[in-house]
Amino acid sequence: QGSRSWIRSIKAVPVLSPEWMSLAGALQNLAAACGDNLSGPPPKNLDGVKGRVEGAGTLWDQEAHEDAVRILVEEAKVSISLRLLNQFKTFMLSASTEEKQARIMNLGKSSHIWNGMQAVMDRVRVFEESMGYVLFKAILHVEAMQLMDHILLVDHIAMVLQSREPETGNPRLQEHMVLNYFYCLCKFLDELNTEQLLASMQSHQLVSAVVARVLKKPKFTVDSVGLVSEGLALLCGQEDFQTSWQEHLPTERDRGEFLQYEAVTNALLEESPDLRPTLRPLTDLYKRVKKGR
Repeated sequence: QGSRSWIRSIKAVPVLSPEWMSLAGALQNLAAACGDNLSGPPPKNLDGVKGRVEGAGTLWDQEAHEDAVRILVEEAKVSISLRLLNQFKTFMLSASTEEKQARIMNLGKSSHIWNGMQAVMDRVRVFEESMGYVLFKAILHVEAMQLMDHILLVDHIAMVLQSREPETGNPRLQEHMVLNYFYCLCKFLDELNTEQLLASMQSHQLVSAVVARVLKKPKFTVDSVGLVSEGLALLCGQEDFQTSWQEHLPTERDRGEFLQYEAVTNALLEESPDLRPTLRPLTDLYKRVKKGR
């Protein structure tokens, strides 16, 4: 009953409003109900968390019990969760310092919310970590992915990857978490509007943005890099992408950085050689790119 109550509290509210502060608290509880430990990275072992993939059943009859995610889907809160997260990051990346301070000061008018500047900043971090994690747990399932605005998801991933936020090393913040979203997007590409999504990914040069972010951010965890590589392999194995990969890597610089990522792939395969069949579409594209240069 607790999870359903927290999920029903997910609704459109202004960023850094008293209602938003209360929502952040509910999301922290919801993230814990999703099996979260905010002090560590996202889970590596996804066995039993399959949704409707390769005949493995649905979110309702899979091996793992994910009641919080199931309720999120049943209450149709997946799409609003993405919109709230996107609005939050858009505000934090684009609003002026003065505008942010003004909203924080307005919180002082709500005595039951205001508890000092540090308390507000802690709640900002809690919102980003908790909402980001809950969304990731949800979109590991095609049932949830099909309920959201996929183009907004691509827009959100691109916005975060192309931002100039300082590196924190926190695997729960969006600078890291959007790489997991990229994996989920590639995982279900064939079950969504493939043509539209590929066009959106191409317009944002998303493949280049993902590759560049991993190459330039050495603090990413091995698990995150593994998911990115698997996501790229899933994308490279997609039939429509195979006939249009040049549009996703249009410049010599894009193709050069993509080939630099081969060293990341090789290091991953050296550590986990059992991933070789999974990553073969990616390693095959390296060969095609080299031949085309």
